[in-house]
Amino acid sequence: MLQNILYALPELALLAGVVHLYLCYVLGEESSRLFARIARLWLIVSMFCMIIFYNRSLNPSYYADNAYTFLFRAMAYIFAYVVLCVAPQYFTAEKRTGHKYYIQLLLAVSIANILLAAINVMALIVSFCILSLIHYRMLDSGGETLPEPAKIRYVSTSAIILLLMAIGGAGLYNITGGNTEYKFLTDFLVSRKDSFLTYMFVVFLLVPFLYALGIAPFHGFAEDKAGRAPLPVSHYLAVVAPWAYWGAFIKLNIAAAEPFASDIQPVYAVFALFSVAIGAMGANARINLHRIYSFAVTYYFGIILLLLALFTPASSFAAYACLWVSLLAVSGVYLVFYSLKSRNEYLAAVTSLSGLAETRPFATATLLISLFSLMGMPPLAGFLGQADIVSGLIGAHKYISLGCVLFFLLLLAKSFLEIMKTAYFEHKIINYDTENKVLRFLMLLNMGCLITAAFNPLNIMDKMKDMFYAVFL
Repeated sequence: MLQNILYALPELALLAGVVHLYLCYVLGEESSRLFARIARLWLIVSMFCMIIFYNRSLNPSYYADNAYTFLFRAMAYIFAYVVLCVAPQYFTAEKRTGHKYYIQLLLAVSIANILLAAINVMALIVSFCILSLIHYRMLDSGGETLPEPAKIRYVSTSAIILLLMAIGGAGLYNITGGNTEYKFLTDFLVSRKDSFLTYMFVVFLLVPFLYALGIAPFHGFAEDKAGRAPLPVSHYLAVVAPWAYWGAFIKLNIAAAEPFASDIQPVYAVFALFSVAIGAMGANARINLHRIYSFAVTYYFGIILLLLALFTPASSFAAYACLWVSLLAVSGVYLVFYSLKSRNEYLAAVTSLSGLAETRPFATATLLISLFSLMGMPPLAGFLGQADIVSGLIGAHKYISLGCVLFFLLLLAKSFLEIMKTAYFEHKIINYDTENKVLRFLMLLNMGCLITAAFNPLNIMDKMKDMFYAVFL
């Protein structure tokens, strides 16, 4: 009993943080910074416990930890910690405590831990549904809500998506005789790869992840969340949530989709190239910075799906490298968004960047490095991702796909260059509020990571590759 409690300490620590935050709210605390400090404290405790018990779990029949899950969970903690460092700045400016947001973020990270460690379809479905509910509740945790028509569309579509996932899980549970562990499921599906019904059950499990990640044509709701959600919520949904979803999806892709690789590959390719095209064109058609980067993420997620469609260990790791680099760059861009504050109001239009270089050198440098990294320019981390993309697609003889990716990268680069032109060459029209020192430090740290990662210090990419390949064992 005691042993099981120890193995569950990472999740229990986060739940203890939830209780702590709620008690502080009940006792009348009104400081957003205090709530954030408490959330960060319990996040660190949870991360410490996760490091100690990195390969142990409460119920190994449903979810199990290994080097692969440690790789994703550790980065999820780091990304979440960064969000918690800057979120108080927003809530303080808005004169809100943000307690709901901090509580929901800790809950989301605890469920994301289980989602990443899931080795059973049932555990995957339950954790995915709970996480989807938490993310929906997050959208109004900052005191703002989606417009009623958008909320109805979001709820109805999400309900249909989750229903499909439930049908897929129930169908696999029925035809396998109740054994839906990944290892058994892979062998079973190989023997049933000619069954159309089994194929559809697998598809029903995959579609919800494409929806949650905003893969086109499901990108509309991702854009709504980026453009209408409060900044800390948007930051979390743009970085932490997709990191967890992709980690779980890659495992599911290997366990359930690979037996149907010949049938799923062209479907993935269509969704991926559609996302690449929509992402690049959408970024050029928007003037809201949050929406522009939502479309940029759609572009990169399309590339990641295209690499996963190759169904090889090397292409899967290339997808991981592209994911890591792109989300690191997007996280840097979101740090810049916290600098765009004038008279306690956060700005989101491209024109609000006018003359940014004159008064915000740290923010402008972070923006420049993040954008160049997303474009794959050496010697930044993004060059690693672009190199993996090119080598992966050439190795698979996907020359048309590679041509589409590079063409739309040039189109995406046009929107990025417009942003940089506004920041560096337009005259200043806005007086920005004082920049937070913590924010400057995080920007400096982010720039350092993007610059040094391409040089592979301490063989970090090789170590990541070894940890990533644990998913194939």
